[in-house]
Amino acid sequence: MAAGAGLRKSDLRAFRLGAVGIRNDGILVSASNGPAPFPHPDAHAEARLTMKLTPGSEIWVARVRKDGTLGIARPCPRCMVRIRAAGVSRVAYTISDIEHGVIHLHSGGEVMKPMRGR
Repeated sequence: MAAGAGLRKSDLRAFRLGAVGIRNDGILVSASNGPAPFPHPDAHAEARLTMKLTPGSEIWVARVRKDGTLGIARPCPRCMVRIRAAGVSRVAYTISDIEHGVIHLHSGGEVMKPMRGR
């Protein structure tokens, strides 16, 4: 099958979203948003990633637009439920090319920070 032949027009998004995690045993795992017949949290990268994590893991979520710039990738409320249930300690996510957010799940705090090294 040719690349993209099975995709519907609604699956050809203006961005790509992916998540990377580091488990408490040091193993790196990743997941990306997948096509779904309708908007469904099981298609979200964060939800897919939680199935590969161990308690104490940290995750990073990034949205990359077609033009290569970063966009906001804060996990949705349903994904946050799964992230908490997986025992994740920290979630970092892109906001823009110059800013990212961090959610500290054990302390309940959330902060936005400037990106470094860009």
